[in-house]
Amino acid sequence: MEYSINIADIITIAKRNIKVVVVFALIFAMLAGGYGIMSVKRQALSPEEEQALKNQSDIYNEYSAKSPEIIESLQQKLTKAYDVIQNNPVMKIDPMNAESRVLTFTLDDGSEVFRTFTISSWIDNLSAKELFGSNNKILKQYRKEIVNVYGNNGEVNISVISNPLYDYNAVAKRIERVVKQKAGKEGVKIIGTENVKVKGFNQGIVDRQDIINNNAVRITNELNSLQNYKMEAPDEASESRSKKLLKLFIFAIAGFIFGALIGITVLSFNIIRKGIVLSADHVEDFFGIEKLGEGSIDDNNYSRVIDAVVGAIDPDIDNVMIVSREKRDEYERFAEKIDSAADREYIYSRPTDDDLSVLDKLNKVSDIIIPVAVCRTSFSDVQEVIKWIQKYNKKILGYMVIE
Repeated sequence: MEYSINIADIITIAKRNIKVVVVFALIFAMLAGGYGIMSVKRQALSPEEEQALKNQSDIYNEYSAKSPEIIESLQQKLTKAYDVIQNNPVMKIDPMNAESRVLTFTLDDGSEVFRTFTISSWIDNLSAKELFGSNNKILKQYRKEIVNVYGNNGEVNISVISNPLYDYNAVAKRIERVVKQKAGKEGVKIIGTENVKVKGFNQGIVDRQDIINNNAVRITNELNSLQNYKMEAPDEASESRSKKLLKLFIFAIAGFIFGALIGITVLSFNIIRKGIVLSADHVEDFFGIEKLGEGSIDDNNYSRVIDAVVGAIDPDIDNVMIVSREKRDEYERFAEKIDSAADREYIYSRPTDDDLSVLDKLNKVSDIIIPVAVCRTSFSDVQEVIKWIQKYNKKILGYMVIE
């Protein structure tokens, strides 16, 4: 006899054995909850670890808040650095063949630093128009790159580099004239002046170009490094109470569901092993016996089941025996109820060859009904009853499903 179950059968098993399923579910829910508690305890940190992790979190939060601002600042600096490379007159000069005018003033009083500062301030007070003969924006921005004032061996030197934007010879003459005028007005005595044209390799230009280029390279490296660096967020130092409770709840729910599935699985295997009837139609499918009726036999449904069974029996049949291999009080109660409600006699008995009273009852009837309880009666029980009935050449009217 082929026996298999489907989803509907599994649902039936769960519904009819709900108490067993719940017991399995609760056991596994407690086990999973206990495991969850141990897991939470293992994850708890010591005060020192929590403080260390808090410090890491503070660093990460500060980094996250400030890194966009720092990147933006570096991008602005890089833009300015490339602007200097593009527009600074110093970057247009070939240091191997540079031209410049060097003015040298020898003064008879004050320290070298003081004299250098004084003459530098005189030049700084000149407008671009006064200095270069033009208000060109580039000349205004990079005037200190074009005109360099420095002290050397007690003298004050002023270097004016060559550039197509201006006439460096004319600029040198203007500076010489202004310095002499200011010195005369402020009582600074100049005891010597030189105006020399210099052409050829200029180490100062090389150094200045290196500084400008290296500045752009440094900013680029800093920006790339910061953009490519990804600081990992530290794990939370400790879980909040609500998160811990949520974790335990999830463990418990998972355990409950898993336990319910285990319970249903165990019950299903047990039912398959025992060959239990799972559906009201199974007996008819396997043995070809007609189903007379089905329903519950609690006090509210007796009449419905009785009407279903009585209506399916030929009125000419006088006596009917209800035979089951199982000893169930509900079968006997049903026999009593239907016997008192019907015109014919209904006798309940279990199949036996040893009890003369049962055999005596069997001799009084010609037709037999087999009661079946879903999820409780086994096919082997039904088969044994059928063999017993056939042994005494009695007719099987059908079977009734009682819940």
